[in-house]
Amino acid sequence: MTTMTDRPADPGLAARVEERDHLLCSLDDLDAEYAAGDIDEHDYRTLQADYTTRAASAIRAVERRTVAVAPPGRPRGRIALWTTGIAVLAVLAGIWVADFSGSRRTGDSI
Repeated sequence: MTTMTDRPADPGLAARVEERDHLLCSLDDLDAEYAAGDIDEHDYRTLQADYTTRAASAIRAVERRTVAVAPPGRPRGRIALWTTGIAVLAVLAGIWVADFSGSRRTGDSI
């Protein structure tokens, strides 16, 4: 079962997870009611078939959406390229600033 701390961020997926959990709990409650003699066999079989079908549908939907929502991995080459480009730009900017700020002629103010 899923707890409140590990609910998915996707609202559609969260709704399906909640539906799945509710239906599985309803099946447990239905079994307890039947064992206690609160409902007859015909009602029990009808409700059990309905809850089981709906729970299976919800489980399949959660499994499909969980796989579909999984974020793809970032390509390492692209990250390395951006990091290298930024580093080169920072070095060039540093050299330019050092060269510009270091050139003072006689008589120039600070």
